[in-house]
Amino acid sequence: MFPEEVDPGTAILVSAFVALLVGLASIRQQRRIAARRAALQLILERQIHDHSWERTCRRARTILKERKRWEPLIPLSDAPPESIEASALQDDLAAVQVFLDHHELVAIAIRKRIVDKALYAMWARTVYVDHWNTAEAFVGKWRTATGRLKAIREFEAQADDWRERGFLARLRWRLMPARRSTSRGRS
Repeated sequence: MFPEEVDPGTAILVSAFVALLVGLASIRQQRRIAARRAALQLILERQIHDHSWERTCRRARTILKERKRWEPLIPLSDAPPESIEASALQDDLAAVQVFLDHHELVAIAIRKRIVDKALYAMWARTVYVDHWNTAEAFVGKWRTATGRLKAIREFEAQADDWRERGFLARLRWRLMPARRSTSRGRS
């Protein structure tokens, strides 16, 4: 089946090619593991153990839910911090900015595959989409007022993707009731 003599050059090339494939597979697997670790670290540090983040998030969501509370913040978003006189407005603006920046960074990390999308989605997809729904009106007005029309796009795109996937999954579940009932009833 194999020739009596194998050319040493061919053997070296085949060995090098196999080593390359094994190395590439190993690198790919290590990247997956690193992305899952990053997702877990993000979840554990920021969303479970960091109580100041929880307070900031709650404050930002409260502000973003009421138009009369967030409208005064829009003109201040371009102003230098030292020019803002009212400390309550400055604190509100800081809370909203931290809230939006966090979600934008999560979306960028997911897109760049630094954070595992599936794992993070299992943990926080509903909350992430709800946070975007809460912030959407503010972000739209802020983009128009500041001329930064591409700002916070990653957060928006990720939330839209998960919103649509959630909708499609619920729709599929509703459209296939016969399949659900027959698969449970049989043993």
